[in-house]
Amino acid sequence: LEVFVQDNQSDPGMSVRCVEELARLGAQVIVGPIYSGSAYAAARAAEAETIPLIAPVATHPRVTANNPWAFRACFRDDLQGAKLAEFGLRDLGRRSLMTICDLTESYSLDLAREFESVFSEGGGRIVGRAYYRDAGAEAQSIAEAVAISGADVIFLPAYGSDVLALLEAGCPLWKDLVVLGGDGWDTPDLFEAPLLLGPSCTAFISNHFDLQGNDRGRQFSSKFQNKFPDTRPGQVSVLAYDAFLLAVQAAQDTSSSVGIRNSLASLSGFEGVSGRIRFASSDGGDPEKTLVIQRVELGSDEIARLVFECELDP
Repeated sequence: LEVFVQDNQSDPGMSVRCVEELARLGAQVIVGPIYSGSAYAAARAAEAETIPLIAPVATHPRVTANNPWAFRACFRDDLQGAKLAEFGLRDLGRRSLMTICDLTESYSLDLAREFESVFSEGGGRIVGRAYYRDAGAEAQSIAEAVAISGADVIFLPAYGSDVLALLEAGCPLWKDLVVLGGDGWDTPDLFEAPLLLGPSCTAFISNHFDLQGNDRGRQFSSKFQNKFPDTRPGQVSVLAYDAFLLAVQAAQDTSSSVGIRNSLASLSGFEGVSGRIRFASSDGGDPEKTLVIQRVELGSDEIARLVFECELDP
């Protein structure tokens, strides 16, 4: 295999230009970009160039919608939001919800909307919402608002640095509350920072993998930490690796971009680091795969432990 690398600068417009350049270079399958805004733009450009694209971590539903050339190695936001809401209602018995959203991130707003919808349909009650633009500056006032809201569960769909600021302010005040978070928590900002935030804060997150749950995950984790001893493999590392494995497997028996696309669309029984991945569904590029719910051990040096996993069928 010959690999071409393009830097999209985390910009949708540059992502389109990168796809056009890869097409000029003769690329037959594209892995990336990482996040949803750029991945959506790149996927549309890949469709125009008739090159299959595999997005590793782009969870927004629109990335693959109505695009037979777009695939992903991760689950969708609407599926993780629904499963987290069901977990809060059924497994934790929580009924009063407050959501905390980042106004600058569609990831945060869309995931909160899906969670609230399923939570309400299941008999839960939304007692409040808090919005922020700067988590560090607004964390204390949000923490105090949550504490007096009457909520027994908080949904915080955000990324690691914001999560850490809000938990540092909130955990001392949120006694007996449960915090639920999405896959955006799994970043070095959170998991490589000291998490000694006190035992009063209980948190669960949805994630794409349990690295100790299968042989391939354990092998990957060991090799990763041998090469990068100062960090741990997170969702970007794991899902980018799986996306490359998908591309390689799809290219085994064909030398054309059309053949690779068709091979991906009918792929079943693939075992990646993040678990089993299967396409061949009516939604095309959205895989059937495992979603993991993990408890984050905020009051100890342990990062997270598996609570349960479930199969997702788009």
